[in-house]
Amino acid sequence: MKLPRHIWLRLFAIGGISGALYDQIHVQGHVLAYPRDDLLQQSWWVAPNFGLAAVLIALTGGWMGRWAAKLRDAPVDAFELLTNFIWFTAAYLASALLTWPPPLVMALFFVTWLARVLPRRDRVPQLVQGVGMALAGTGFEAVLSATGAFHYLHPDLGHVPFWLPGVYLHGAPLALNWLVRMGAGNREQTVTDSRAAAG
Repeated sequence: MKLPRHIWLRLFAIGGISGALYDQIHVQGHVLAYPRDDLLQQSWWVAPNFGLAAVLIALTGGWMGRWAAKLRDAPVDAFELLTNFIWFTAAYLASALLTWPPPLVMALFFVTWLARVLPRRDRVPQLVQGVGMALAGTGFEAVLSATGAFHYLHPDLGHVPFWLPGVYLHGAPLALNWLVRMGAGNREQTVTDSRAAAG
């Protein structure tokens, strides 16, 4: 996805700050811990790590956003993004607060995610985005945790909890719909710039 430099910087900042705040849910909920307590029981690299993740999703997901946009009936509006945000936040909170067995929590995440995406016209890119983010995100966290950079207090899927892919599943619609919206905005800006240059 081609974006102006200031948009990339803004994306890095928003991704870093929001990611660190979400991570605080797991820190304060005693789900995970860091060996270094640089700020609010988090290590200094947490926010930059989430910022880079947001940039990476934008860099690699442009084609997915274009695919989903072709299948939609209408543009992504603010209400849809807010709904995605609420679902993602609810999944994060549930992963920190629910005391159910981890497989049951994962089952809850999986069923509710399917209920969200299967009725959609863009269900196929939503499914692909969800599975891709669940595999990539969980795999990255497992590798990072294995280095000792942080650790989950109750891992039961290698170095990570069994329910972790479910959090990524619920983050995927937010990421994909944001990509669709950004792609539409980018196309509108390109048209505007072209008209200005022609005039």
